[in-house]
Amino acid sequence: MCWDYRQKRPKSQYLQRHRLVVRLVRYGLGLHPSKHSLMQIRVLAFARLREVLQASEVRVDLPQAACVEDVWRALERRHPSLRGQRQWVRVACNGRLVDSGQPLRDGDEIALLPPVGGG
Repeated sequence: MCWDYRQKRPKSQYLQRHRLVVRLVRYGLGLHPSKHSLMQIRVLAFARLREVLQASEVRVDLPQAACVEDVWRALERRHPSLRGQRQWVRVACNGRLVDSGQPLRDGDEIALLPPVGGG
């Protein structure tokens, strides 16, 4: 058996961990995207966010264990100009305001609500 002396464990365990890290980096959540493991989320954008996304409605495919924050990250990858705007945006899931850790289910509707001014 070959040893990884830096970690003081068998090389095979090191390779397993390396493969897991590669999957995490490549697919974001560590799940290989396949038709059976993805859910589709409908994202509604309003005001300035609609202009950035260039659409009022977008579909996002995510792994089954995804949360609201994962939707935002997927949108940031598609539209880099969204970076740095998360702190200003409120998110509603199926008509209710939610936190970024809210778990999602297949077919959920996410609404991105930017700050509104007026008087």
